[in-house]
Amino acid sequence: MGECDDFFCDSLWGSSPHAYSYRPSAGASGGLLVMWDTVEVDVWSYASFNHVVRIHGRFVKSNEEF
Repeated sequence: MGECDDFFCDSLWGSSPHAYSYRPSAGASGGLLVMWDTVEVDVWSYASFNHVVRIHGRFVKSNEEF
């Protein structure tokens, strides 16, 4: 995955509310793209590393933290 921006994510997700975290590809590995519904998920923080995206938040309906 080369580039990821709001336009690209909007084309994948559509017009409903969403957010994303993106980590570009490195060498032969593909990039990481994580998208979520901002009505269903409340993300407090996120960070991307070489092979993982860490997301901290809660599910809105159940109030379960992750």
